[in-house]
Amino acid sequence: MTVQPITSLNLCAATLTLALQMQASYHETLKRNCDLGLQRIRRDIAAVQAICDVAVAARDCTELAASYLIMSRDYVATTKDLWQQGLWSLAPDTKTT
Repeated sequence: MTVQPITSLNLCAATLTLALQMQASYHETLKRNCDLGLQRIRRDIAAVQAICDVAVAARDCTELAASYLIMSRDYVATTKDLWQQGLWSLAPDTKTT
């Protein structure tokens, strides 16, 4: 069994490899965060559109309140799903290389 001596080139290559792996990990995390942010924006746009549609279509306050309650439940369910996705994205990858 031979042991390779640590040379400055080996050390430099190892350092660069580590830096590239860290940069790739950062990029993946940033992309996941941006994707979740985009989903939150789409959720909010859909909620505002639903509120506008409910306000236009409602004939009385009772109908408005019932429609708003349904829309609020959908909003909360979507928010819960986004939170779960965010928490799962924080979990370490279990990929084997």
